Amino acid sequence: MSLPGLQKIAGTEYPLVHQTLNTCGLASLAMIFLHHSKEIDEFLQRVYIRKCMQKKAGNIANDKHDAAILWSEAFLLLKARASRRVANWLKRTTTDGEFVYEDFKLNLDLLVDTMIERAGKRDPATTTVVKHFRHGTIRRNFVRHYMEQYKTQLELKILTAMFGYEFIPFRGDTMGNLYFNAADRDLVAKIGFLKDMLEPPTYAALLGHGQSHWMVLHSLYKAGGSAGQQYVLGINDPLGSSTRMQLKNLDSSYLIYFFSFNEKACRAGMDFLESILYL
Repeated sequence: MSLPGLQKIAGTEYPLVHQTLNTCGLASLAMIFLHHSKEIDEFLQRVYIRKCMQKKAGNIANDKHDAAILWSEAFLLLKARASRRVANWLKRTTTDGEFVYEDFKLNLDLLVDTMIERAGKRDPATTTVVKHFRHGTIRRNFVRHYMEQYKTQLELKILTAMFGYEFIPFRGDTMGNLYFNAADRDLVAKIGFLKDMLEPPTYAALLGHGQSHWMVLHSLYKAGGSAGQQYVLGINDPLGSSTRMQLKNLDSSYLIYFFSFNEKACRAGMDFLESILYL
C-alpha cells in the first residue's frame, strides 16, 4: 500500500501464526498469546506433546509448531466443556462468567449434535468419538474435527479467559464491539478509542469479518487525505501475511474485539490447567 506520509500512531508488530483449515480464530489468538507471553507458547507445546503425540517426549519440529499449538487451543476448549472443574473455574474467574460459559456450552453441544446427525449410521467412528467426549474423554481425531469448525466470539472469549485475558467492551455499542461504516457520526471518538486500545502493551485486538474470518489488528497508521479516509490498520492475517487495510474500506461486517492481558492471572490459569491435565 502506497499512501503519502503514512505514519504509525499506535501499536506494535506481532508474530505471525499460520492457520490450517478454518483455524483463523485459533491462529489469531495464538499470535496474541505469543506476543504477550513466551510461557503460553511453551505451555501449549507441552499440551500437544502430552495429549497428542504418541511419544510423550522430545520437541516439536519448527515447521509443525503452528499446527501443534492450534491443536492444543482446540483441545483446551473441548476440555472446558468436558471437565466440570474447568467449567466451574471459568465461571468464577471470567467476566460475566456464568452467562458466557453457558452460551459457550450450548453452542458446543449444538455442534456435537449436528455431528451426530450428519454422521448417522454411515459413520460409526464419529458416533464413537462423540460418545467418548460426552463421557469426558477427548480423542485426538475429535480435536482435529473440532479444529476445522469456525470459532465464534464466545469460544475465543473462553480461550482468552484461560490465559488471563479480560474482554474490554466498547461502550458505544450494546454488544461491546467496535465497528466503522461510511455513515459514522462519532468517527473521531471511535478512532480515539481504537488508538487508546492499541497503545498499552498489555492490550490486544481481534478483527472479525462476519462469520468467515479472524485476524489480528495490531497497529494504527495515519496518512494524508480527507477525514475518515486517512487511517490505515496494520493487520496480521493467519492466511499468511502481514498487511494493511484502509479504514474507509471497512463496514459494519468488520467487528473489533479488545482484550487486556494480566500476567498474574495467566500464570494462575496455567498452574490450574497443569494440575487438571497432569502435565
